[in-house]
Amino acid sequence: MIFLPISLNDTKVADKRPASVANPKRSDKIPTWMHSTCAYQEPWKKRIFDIKRQSGFTLIELMIVVAIVAILAAIALPAYQNYTNKARFTQAISSAGGIKTEAEVCFQTTGAFGCPALLASAAAPTGVALTITGASSSATSLTIQSSMTNPSGAYQLVAATSGGAVTWTATCSPTTLCN
Repeated sequence: MIFLPISLNDTKVADKRPASVANPKRSDKIPTWMHSTCAYQEPWKKRIFDIKRQSGFTLIELMIVVAIVAILAAIALPAYQNYTNKARFTQAISSAGGIKTEAEVCFQTTGAFGCPALLASAAAPTGVALTITGASSSATSLTIQSSMTNPSGAYQLVAATSGGAVTWTATCSPTTLCN
């Protein structure tokens, strides 16, 4: 058997060959083994193209991430502020609760809320203002108001007696601080 060289200009053979060999001017169709041997590329161009391929995140991707973080912060910040205001307001509630306990002890021992020295001994923490009304030797009702300026709010306990028992009614303004 004799092998004859085939030229690239032979149309009968060129139709049967792949497009990359039939049309060598199309560089995207040239096989990789031909790139290294046939096509010459300057080293500095190759370095530039390599750098462009490894550029990292695009500006749009970074802007989307910043927008997502901003939305999450806009949702979380008010919830966090409400949480910290409730935590601060517990000082007002607990200081009124301490006086409530002392007032109940006073009523059980004397039959009235007439222990002003005992009620006055309750110290309020910093930032809490306590007001006690109705503490006299014949009083059967008592009002304890605990208020704050930061956060702005008031907690009020009203005691009423019936048959030797003390019942308390609590009100909170604004209600979001006590829920």
